This record gives sequence, C-alpha cells and structure tokens, in this order.
Amino acid sequence: MEYDLSLRFLENALAVSTKYHGPKSLKVALSHHLVARVYESKAEFRSALQHEKDGYTIYKTQLGEDHEKTKESSEYLKCLTQQAVALQRTMNEIYRNGSSANIPPLKFTAPSMASVLEQLNVINGILFIPLR
Repeated sequence: MEYDLSLRFLENALAVSTKYHGPKSLKVALSHHLVARVYESKAEFRSALQHEKDGYTIYKTQLGEDHEKTKESSEYLKCLTQQAVALQRTMNEIYRNGSSANIPPLKFTAPSMASVLEQLNVINGILFIPLR
C-alpha cells in the first residue's frame, strides 16, 4: 500500500529505461504499464490511462497489433476507461445527491501471479524459452 513510494521508484525506473534503452523500447513500455498500475491503485485514472496509452503505442509499433502484449495493453486500456467512467458517474451522483448518494466500491484489476513473475523476469533480464 506504499503507492507514493512505489510511484517514485517506478517513475525513476521509467526515466532510466528511457535514457538507456530509448523512448520506444519494450522496457519503456513495461515501465509505463507498471506506472499505470500504481496510478490505477490510487484511482488516478487520467494518469494511468496516459501511461498505458504510451505503453500501448510502443507495443503496437514494435510488436504489431496482433501480439499478445499489444492485446493485453488494449484490454487494460478498456478496463481503465470503464473504471474512470464509473468513478466520474459516482462523483456526479455525489454532487447531485450529497452524502445520501449510493457509492459502489471501485474495482481494481489485480494482476495474476504469472503476470507479476513475468514482469519481474523482464525487468531483471531473465528470459525463459519454452521447449516444445
């Protein structure tokens, strides 16, 4: 739950990745995604959407529209957009009805353990090659 501390470290990692790997590298795309996750956790959807859009653009350019990473990023953008709309509707209801407004809890998308492990492996430079 240390969102601000996490954000500080991840934004620094994004800056370092951009400097050493270039602004269009896959490591930068992953950094944008991780920063977006923290902003989502803070319910700062505008910032989350911007970072995920940046990551999506890199994935689409580097890997193409049909790649798994590009599709995952596109799905996450849709999810973030839905959450932002739901939050705005709730805020509008609060403004209209005051404290008697019915406020549904925000739904956050928890990454799967496989996704977390994959991201950690990519960040640490560990690549697994499936043998089939």
